[in-house]
Amino acid sequence: AFTPVVANGKTPGSQVSNADLLLGLSSPSTPTINPLDDFAPIQVGADRLMEASKNLLQALNDDVNPRPMMEQVTVFLPGPLTSQRIDGTDSPLYDWDKFTNGCYGKLLSEVLRRFKTEWLNKFGLSDCLKQLFIVESGSDIMLHESLISLCDGMKACQGPSVKLDFIVVVYKGILSSDFLTSAVISACKRDFQSDVIAESFMTRWEECVQLIVSLPNRVANKLKGKMDRCFTPEMYTKSVLIHVGKCLVYLSMIKESVQLNLKPLSVLLSRVITNYKLNSSLSSFFEVMDLWCVQRGQIFCQTVNEMLVMMETTSVEMTALLILKTCSEKSAILLLNPEFLEISSWKYVLCQKIPLLTFHENSKILTNLIAFLGRVT
Repeated sequence: AFTPVVANGKTPGSQVSNADLLLGLSSPSTPTINPLDDFAPIQVGADRLMEASKNLLQALNDDVNPRPMMEQVTVFLPGPLTSQRIDGTDSPLYDWDKFTNGCYGKLLSEVLRRFKTEWLNKFGLSDCLKQLFIVESGSDIMLHESLISLCDGMKACQGPSVKLDFIVVVYKGILSSDFLTSAVISACKRDFQSDVIAESFMTRWEECVQLIVSLPNRVANKLKGKMDRCFTPEMYTKSVLIHVGKCLVYLSMIKESVQLNLKPLSVLLSRVITNYKLNSSLSSFFEVMDLWCVQRGQIFCQTVNEMLVMMETTSVEMTALLILKTCSEKSAILLLNPEFLEISSWKYVLCQKIPLLTFHENSKILTNLIAFLGRVT
């Protein structure tokens, strides 16, 4: 069953259809002859971080033990995800977006390009390496750069290797850490000065989400069927949905004090539902939503409503069916806001597709739908 998130935000306790979904995604820039040149024009207001990054790249160029320099970089990366970071009272010391856009992806790509087995065995760099790629309170842009670099590194692996094993371990670390939760919250808090900038951001975020939902197939193809249990459809979907649940809790807590746009979270849930629609973890997720809508009150329900109303068209029917067949009548009415009938995709599914064009063995679907429609008409 889906593991709920308790009040403090901690957890107690159809396979992807296209195995080559990532082929069209942009890869990190091809390393220059001297990667240090990429850092010259970047000004992020963090001289020590920049110096540490340059020192690490110099160590990679000189083919010496990179551990001291790598530790210098990880010290400056964002720390644990805290309530202060979520609500914005803990202001960042550095301009992380500038650092990420200009340096972070290049740094990760160069580390993977020069990866050596002796880094793990001789120099004991396993934990330090993972900290470079798994930033607990990292931004959406950081997550995108980390995943792109890892994907590019995995493509370059020819057969089983220590490097491939390390990349898989990092993927698992991203799933089990707060990185994905933090990235989604960061994305939902962004305020753009123009529609062009907003559109550019959403394009990059959709690439990031595509990396996330298609990851099990990519790993399975590289491991040639020797799938880690973490990447089986059931376990993987459960892991991602736990992050969705945590995001809803945290975002509902800051909703009244911070301007939010829940489209990034909606895109993530939409893609999970579209790609894993037969997975039982989805029903478990909406069972938790059923409980939380009653327990957590109006603000939480409003947060869920705002996410659901922006669901992608391809996921609306399955989302509606999951709510209607899983939730109690009271929660179904709370989750299915009357505003949904003003959205063409939701109106078609709720007023035509489900009641008139589809046969349902589960009578609860129609019972809850009638209760909802009776309330709003």
